[in-house]
Amino acid sequence: MSDDLERWLRDGVRPTEFPPAPPGLRARLVELEQRPIGTRRRGPWKHSLILVPVTAVAILAVATLIGGGQKPSVSGPTSGSSAHDVGSPSPTIPSSPLPTGGIGESRAIELASVNSIGWTLIAASAGRYGDLKPPGSGPGDDIPPDRFVWAVKFASEATICNPLGVCMSPRPGTVTVYLDYFTGTFLSSAGFSAAGPTPSAPSPPVTFSFDVENRSHVPVIVSVASDTGAVLPGFEPGQRGTISIPLLNPRNGVSIEVEGGECRLLASGNFPTPEPFTLLVEDGPESGTVTISTIADASSTPIPLPSNSLVGCGG
Repeated sequence: MSDDLERWLRDGVRPTEFPPAPPGLRARLVELEQRPIGTRRRGPWKHSLILVPVTAVAILAVATLIGGGQKPSVSGPTSGSSAHDVGSPSPTIPSSPLPTGGIGESRAIELASVNSIGWTLIAASAGRYGDLKPPGSGPGDDIPPDRFVWAVKFASEATICNPLGVCMSPRPGTVTVYLDYFTGTFLSSAGFSAAGPTPSAPSPPVTFSFDVENRSHVPVIVSVASDTGAVLPGFEPGQRGTISIPLLNPRNGVSIEVEGGECRLLASGNFPTPEPFTLLVEDGPESGTVTISTIADASSTPIPLPSNSLVGCGG
């Protein structure tokens, strides 16, 4: 091996294969470098010129042998903020890198939480609005898609109502608040909740009925109002009859006003439903006045309303 290596160093020819480096290889290199130049048989170069290139080639050959014939890797920073090994995939660059000068995440959450009492923070993200906007945004969404925003998302309860005003019970949902990335100015908010089952149509009104007896000496108008309607039948002294009125909620009760001539209010009260009762109109302590009371009793069949010329004011 010594003769081959000496010939390689002398002629500057790199062999294609090397056997494993012997333990005394480096000592042999030093010995060869120190040999007087005249003993190298051939070589037109001066000693001062051959020493450095020959030594460098030999050391590179040894490094190649030790490394299994592979070129040593070189690492170092590349252009951009991330460093990576040569030959490895380039680092992923965000499609919308954030500009400098924006407010921080904690400040964005603080500003978005001003009107979020009872909400629970889920996440905060920054980027272009077009990448963060809620699904299904329509033409009314006038925020430019390239505008940088903070999107702060909260868990909340949502009440969904259809165009007819029929609302479903509150259900879990989310609300996302969008703020300007640089100033934190509120831009918009969007809520989302699973619609769930379609609400059933409201129940039709029920009819509530009660009896009236005018035991006083005063002609009266009995004005009755419910959660969905009103009636104003008149009762001369001694007359009686059954008043029927629709109710959306059978337990909402009714309001009753008893009027005299010229729309003069004589008595009033609120009365519970749905249990039937009889309203009694009796003379008051002074002439032309009445009192009202009820008894827990009513006729089993409706009593026709009396016929008379009494007309109520209705207001």
